Amino acid sequence: MDNIDRITELEQGLFDLRLKVITGKCQRPSAPFCTECGNAIPARRRQTLPCVQLCVGCQEVAEVRQRNFWGAYMKNYRAFLLATLFTLPAYVAAASVQENQQFINDQLRAGEAMRHAPVPDFLKSLPANPALSAPQQSFIEGLRSDTPQAMPEKPVPQALYFVSFSMPEDGLKALILEADRLRIPATLRGLINNDFRQTVNAVLKLVNDDKRGGVQVDPTSFKTYGIAAVPALVVTCNGHYDRVGGNIAPVQALRKIAESGDCSAVAKQLLTAAGESR
Repeated sequence: MDNIDRITELEQGLFDLRLKVITGKCQRPSAPFCTECGNAIPARRRQTLPCVQLCVGCQEVAEVRQRNFWGAYMKNYRAFLLATLFTLPAYVAAASVQENQQFINDQLRAGEAMRHAPVPDFLKSLPANPALSAPQQSFIEGLRSDTPQAMPEKPVPQALYFVSFSMPEDGLKALILEADRLRIPATLRGLINNDFRQTVNAVLKLVNDDKRGGVQVDPTSFKTYGIAAVPALVVTCNGHYDRVGGNIAPVQALRKIAESGDCSAVAKQLLTAAGESR
């Protein structure tokens, strides 16, 4: 028996119970006047229907209300039963997860007990530093020489030019090409709508005609240099940096830093490498 059959059986039982209550033996006499509107109830109706309390019109209204009530009740009751029956497997799965977690906790406690257990006698009798043969020692030395060294730290870029795809497309394209000419990487905060493919297509659209330029995604640099608005140029030197933002071209921002910035020497080198006069 599936869930739908169970619900149908429960509904039929509820209907039978309601029918038994309605058709049960009446314990009160018929009313001479309608209890709803006050009109007289004909004698023939009172004789035909024991316990009658309503006239024909009011009885019809009452039956319509009753049908609407039971229709809505059975609809909600069916939804409740469906929700109960179909969510039952979730409760079973939750119980299974709880059993698995209990097993993991038991294993962790057992491992902790073993770590604090006394050392067996046969292990105490072993030599502390057993001698290795020459081939074994040679093998270990070879493993030590193959151990990878720590990764070198990422070098700090001399300059970064911060942009965003929220800028007008024509202006953004011109700024990216000029930053490329100055050999300064154009930098984005993140992907467009967190979609790598959409971001790549947008970059290709910008650089496809000139076959040069490009951008990098580096949200850390935005935070490191306090970039709150774009475009902005940052030039770094010996743990310091200069930042110029606003509606200014990369070469103009670089010249401004070369004139009065803490990192003027680096800015001058970049201008010279790009063929720009100081």
